[in-house]
Amino acid sequence: MINDAQKFKTSDEAFSKKFESRQQLESYISRVEEMVSDPTTSIRLKRGQKEKIESALSDAMAQLEIEDAPADDLKKKELALKRVVTKAFSTR
Repeated sequence: MINDAQKFKTSDEAFSKKFESRQQLESYISRVEEMVSDPTTSIRLKRGQKEKIESALSDAMAQLEIEDAPADDLKKKELALKRVVTKAFSTR
């Protein structure tokens, strides 16, 4: 019985981590989409940067569509998207 509880605890923690990573990525994608679609914000981007952001957004969304994507993969996509967005807005 204790072994079963430990097994379920481990699987619950893994599910919780994956769910939290998925929520964070979805939230960040939403914020980036708002920034890119806002004319006053997107005008600050240099030419070509918007396309790079949209490409990174597409990659991140594709990762979300994978049902059994591990939490680490979701976090990697979020970090990659953050790098692209930060670089795009700081190069001006």
